[in-house]
Amino acid sequence: MADVEMVSDSLLSYQESSVTTVEPVKLVGLLYDGALRFIHRARRAVAAKNPEEAHHNILRAYAVIAELMATLDHEKGGDIAAKLAQCYEYVLHELKEADIQKADGPLLNALRVIGPLAETWQQAFGGKPGEAPRVPLLEGGDGNGSAETTEVPTGEDPARAATPPRKDAKQRKALDVVG
Repeated sequence: MADVEMVSDSLLSYQESSVTTVEPVKLVGLLYDGALRFIHRARRAVAAKNPEEAHHNILRAYAVIAELMATLDHEKGGDIAAKLAQCYEYVLHELKEADIQKADGPLLNALRVIGPLAETWQQAFGGKPGEAPRVPLLEGGDGNGSAETTEVPTGEDPARAATPPRKDAKQRKALDVVG
């Protein structure tokens, strides 16, 4: 039993170190990935009629979106930050509805907003130049169009309105919301 606790403590220490040393831009990308992952898990749980698992994953997705919302810099981001805040508010509303109803529709609506934002972030800060990454809306795809995918939005880049998360308790909290 002590060995398991020691390994668990070592893993937690490693995860904390990796989150506190990751570049802030990459941390936002990890938050988007976490939100997508938890929404997908919630969708599977709803389909499997497992309300406890659905609730757990919806709450985790909610925490991630709330963290993304808290990182917005409305002073520097102006209209784009305000539009992102509206998107995040809508997603939070849909997650609440999904939790109340234990229904897939609101989760799919949330994915339709977060998917393109995650894609845009990846394209702006994590993808290869000229490459438009595709984020599957439904797990099981290979990311190359075999599953339903979102389109990368054109026009203003909403990713530029988000500021890097703070390097304090908020980053440590990210361990719980991205994993």
